[in-house]
Amino acid sequence: MLRVPSLPRPLLSRLSAVALVAGLGSSALALPLASLAQPVGQPGKTRPTTSQLEKIFPELRSLQLQDRRARIATLQASERCLEAAKNAEALKTCMKQERTAAMAQRQQHFTAMRQLFERNGLPLPEMGRGGRGSQPGAPGAGPGTPGTGLPL
Repeated sequence: MLRVPSLPRPLLSRLSAVALVAGLGSSALALPLASLAQPVGQPGKTRPTTSQLEKIFPELRSLQLQDRRARIATLQASERCLEAAKNAEALKTCMKQERTAAMAQRQQHFTAMRQLFERNGLPLPEMGRGGRGSQPGAPGAGPGTPGTGLPL
């Protein structure tokens, strides 16, 4: 199988299936095309309803604003560090610090979101890589804030 490292796994598997169907033509081994359109996800997972999301909207908005403010603060600190860097090693250190801070902030945000949904008895949305809208892994697929899997 041809490996393309820049493509997400669900998309890569769909492309492989399309290539298989195209290669086999109308063979009995070919997969039905309708099965290729099925969204990849965890079986049994349901999405929160619109009314459930409206119920938690004030807290959800607050968490999103906190996340944006923290991300802005991280970028500002990184900018100050980069401006003060005197050599390539200092630049590398700044970039590493920014990455570490961003990953910690992302984990903190995911934890807060998980707690919000659990507190309200709602199913957890898919968050992180691949949890964007109706087709996980597709950049910008479906409504929502990238990376959260939540419709806003």
